[in-house]
Order: sequence, then C-alpha cells, then structure tokens
Amino acid sequence: MPYLMMVLMLFSQIALGPHEFGRFRVPDAIVVRAAAGDGPGQVGFEQPGEGPAVGPWSFDVGADGTVWVADNVHQRLLGWPAGGGPRTVALSFVPLDIALAGDGTVYVAGGSTGNPANPRTVYAYSPEGNLRWSSPLTGSVFNTRLRVDGDGILHVFDPGPAMAWSAVTDSGGRPLGLDEQRHRTTAAQPLGRGRSVTAGGGPDARIRTGTQDWRFTAGDTFDLDLLRPAAAIGPDLLVYFEISHGPHTLESLIVRLSPGGAVLDKFALDPHATFGTERFTDLRVGRDGRLYQLQTSPGWGLRVARFGLAATPSPTPSLTASPSSAEPSWAEPSSAEPSSAVPSVAVPSPSASPAAGAAGAARPVAVIGAVSAAALVILAGLWLGLRRQRSS
Repeated sequence: MPYLMMVLMLFSQIALGPHEFGRFRVPDAIVVRAAAGDGPGQVGFEQPGEGPAVGPWSFDVGADGTVWVADNVHQRLLGWPAGGGPRTVALSFVPLDIALAGDGTVYVAGGSTGNPANPRTVYAYSPEGNLRWSSPLTGSVFNTRLRVDGDGILHVFDPGPAMAWSAVTDSGGRPLGLDEQRHRTTAAQPLGRGRSVTAGGGPDARIRTGTQDWRFTAGDTFDLDLLRPAAAIGPDLLVYFEISHGPHTLESLIVRLSPGGAVLDKFALDPHATFGTERFTDLRVGRDGRLYQLQTSPGWGLRVARFGLAATPSPTPSLTASPSSAEPSWAEPSSAEPSSAVPSVAVPSPSASPAAGAAGAARPVAVIGAVSAAALVILAGLWLGLRRQRSS
C-alpha cells in the first residue's frame, strides 16, 4: 500500500491549455546566414524532376557558439566559429545528422559513398575539421539522430520499430564497439548526470523520468513529437509536441517543464521552416540554455535562429509574432519564402473537446510521422549518392 500511494503521488497530469494557431515566437537573433549556391560558404539545394527535394537538414551549436551545418548537396560540413567566417570540411559520404561535444568534437552520422542509404557509421572530427576516427553504428537503417548527453556520451536514436537509444562513445569520446553499443541500448533517452526520460506517443502522451510520470492534455489534437529528442536545460526539461487542427494545420509546440512539472514556457514554431523535409525542422538546445532552429529555403539560403526560453511561468510570452502581421520582422522578403511555408495568419480555434474518435485516430500519426521523416532523410541521402555515382 505505501508503494501504491507513492506511485499515485508521483502521477501528474499537465494541461497545456488551448492553442492559438499562427502565432510563432520571434527569434532574438539570427546567428548564422548563408546564401543558396555552390560557392564557398554557400549551401546547396536540389529540386529534381524526380526524387526528393534536398537541402541542408541538420546542424548543431557548440559550447563556444560555433555552428556546424551539414551541406548535404555538396557533401560537406560548413562551420561558423563565433565571430568568424565559414570553415569547410569535405566529406566522402552523405551527412545525415550532426552532434557537437563539449570539447568541440563534431560527430557526423552518414553512409559510405557506395551505400549512402546505410547510416551505420559515425565520424568524429576535430574542431578544426580533421577526421579523428570513424566507427560502425548498431541499430536499423533509421538510426540517424545523434545527441551528446550531459556526461559527454554520444548516443544514436533509432526512431524505427526499435525506438531505442544506443551509446556510441564513452564519456571521454572513445568509440564503443558494436557489442558494447548493443549492451548499452535502452528505451529511455539518457540526459546525463544520472537522468533519463522516456517519451510515449499515441493515445497516452506522457513523459516518464526516474521520479515523475507526466501525462499531457490539450484543447486540440496533439501528440509528443517522437522524432525530436527531449533536451535538458539545467534541472528543467524541454519537450516537443506536434499540435494540429484539421489535416492542413500543423505546428511545433515547445514546452519547458520544471523538475516538478510546472510549465515554465510554451510557444509555437513553424514546423516547415526547413526546405525539402516535410514535418522535419531541426531544433537544438545550446549550452547557453537557448533554443536554435534551422531555417532553409532555395530562395534565400540558410539561417540559424536563436530563441530565448523563459525560466519562470509566464501566461503571456513576450516573444510572439502577431497573427495579424504579414510576417515577423526577422523574415526575408515574402517573395523569397518557400511556397510550402505555413502562413502566419490566425486560424480559428477548434472546440475545446474534440471527438475522442478523431483524436484517437490522429495521435498514432506521431509514430508514423517519425518513421516517415527518418525514411525521407535516408531516401534523400540515397538519391544524392546515386546522382554522384552517375555523374562520376
């Protein structure tokens, strides 16, 4: 009975409240800009008549503010040291994801030139762009999501049927063998410093930590975004949701939670800010405690936007775009925006209690969407590899 009472006390239901569509938070800065093109410091885009449209889809921000981006079309990495110009690292494989360690090591998941659809290799580069080592990855073909936890251990997330995390290095950055990777595979996402989190989608959207079991409710059809891993900000947790109203309105909802489950911050971002990968825009939390978003378009290129995160509950966040404005002040001219962008207009709120059948039918889409988006990344990588083989 005491054990049962303890479990009941740890259960918490978190109400996200109604959502106002079309109100996206405005970034406090654009930390990196790059034009579209084939020159130095530019990023490539491909819109072939057949095959997927491709552009940069992965990036990360280092502890010193350095930003690295995977320029997939040109098969290279571009790095912008804080206050410096771009650095270029040529690759012999198609980059699929990036993660930066605290010492500046750049980890890249990718496939070999002969088989770019197989991302079962991780490469480690120095901050100067020199290859230190490469090592095979365990898991399925979908394991393209890299993250470094608070202990400096690199993990890969497999959003395929396994839905599992595997350690790839130790805390010193030494690569682990395949047997050790399999031995250190878990359903919980390691956050470091003894913390982990398990996310569950479907009809029971929930977050479980070692001491908490949080279940979420909202006035709209929503689900945890299982493709984007959670992030720790000190003792707090940042989680991502997909929230929708009808078949054509989908937004990314970012929620910051205190250790006790209080909603410290909540805001929306455009989920289609990255060209060529529908329902997949890369977000990263820097060691400065801020959120970064990758935004790309073949019209104006690439930018990395930085967003402040509130650390105390605020019913009216100060950084929101007015739904009546044509576009936020940081946006490029509207004529250069990709046609797939979601307009910043007000969308009527749905009823507070959507039908259970409709909600139940929509929530499994999160799992399907996670696998589909990962498969799209693999397909794009395969397409780029095949095009290069034909042209060589």
